[in-house]
Amino acid sequence: MLTKLSIVNAADLFLPAYGMYVLFCILSDSLLPVGPLKKPVYLGIILISIWILYLNYRDNSISRKRLFFGILLQILFTAASYITDRDYLVICGMLINASGNTDFDKIVKTSLISTVIASAVVELLVILNRLPDYIYVDGDRAAHCLGFPYYSYLPFIVFYCLVMYLYVRKKTSWIELGALFAVNYYMYSLSTIRLTYLLGIFVLALYVIQIRFGLTDISKKLFRYLSVTLFPALTVCTFFIMKNYKGTGLWKKMNSLLSRRLELMNRGFIKYPIRLFGQKIEMLGNNAGRVIDNYFYIDSGYAYSLLGYGIVFTVLIIFMYSVIYYYCCKNNKKKLFIWITAVALFTMINNTWITLEYNPLLFLFFPVFRDLFESGNDNQSDVLNMKEITADDR
Repeated sequence: MLTKLSIVNAADLFLPAYGMYVLFCILSDSLLPVGPLKKPVYLGIILISIWILYLNYRDNSISRKRLFFGILLQILFTAASYITDRDYLVICGMLINASGNTDFDKIVKTSLISTVIASAVVELLVILNRLPDYIYVDGDRAAHCLGFPYYSYLPFIVFYCLVMYLYVRKKTSWIELGALFAVNYYMYSLSTIRLTYLLGIFVLALYVIQIRFGLTDISKKLFRYLSVTLFPALTVCTFFIMKNYKGTGLWKKMNSLLSRRLELMNRGFIKYPIRLFGQKIEMLGNNAGRVIDNYFYIDSGYAYSLLGYGIVFTVLIIFMYSVIYYYCCKNNKKKLFIWITAVALFTMINNTWITLEYNPLLFLFFPVFRDLFESGNDNQSDVLNMKEITADDR
């Protein structure tokens, strides 16, 4: 029989382990020389995750369906990690499996706090001249890297901090919304990243419409249909563009507007045909103040997933996001709707849908899985807390 003590112990183990993972990921993405810590940190997180899974399995808090899908998920994440040589995917699979009995709101707060702390450390070191601030100059454009190897790192982090802040706050005032808009604009002025700037405006506008004014009810059939079709549709759209891109006419104008992303996706498709279980893609990107002549980098998350991770893994991630998306629409969870919609659009241009350090949405999958597919589980409301919809979510 499941004991509350075991659940608390498992959750108490998961949150600090995840917080440590977030801190390390942000710091290792910066110009700090923390590479030698990678193996011991990853090993520690794997061991803690295994121990959490053991506690949950021992106390029968993992059903057969959950156990089977968890094993399948870990196999696919591990296979993708091995094939693409991206070690962190193993950790992602372990963390998703281990997070199932931890309250999602606490996970988001842990991510937000750890991300802010790690980012603040990096920026403080830049101010103290302990880390360089590389600047990319292109005509009148000057993009600051702010202690990271490329100028897109910090804007991505700030964007997701904005989204998480809106999620954890019960009610965000107009002053706070104005301050978030100012931060979003200031980040754009330093980095010149249009994607996060425009998506930040989109998120704030959607928040005002749905939360402050309460003008939409996302539990209606239209939104439920959207929830199960958006991610597959955007993936198919990306595949169509990647396959049919031509360097003339409207294609050329779109490619220029999107900083050559369409051309690079097409080159990737020609060089790396889509496979069932993916392949390692050799990419060369600008880094640490150096501009590479033979630049080749696939930014789109959907495109990279199809080419690098393969069809099976891509279908898994689409399924996980679609299940969470459907659940939030079914229960009129507007803040989650804003978050997931932003991720779906973001993934068209850049690849953060499996970046668990500052985009922890996939941690919702197993709690939602339990609610949708194991409705007889009496413990689901204790760990998920999604049935009680707050007033500002309505």
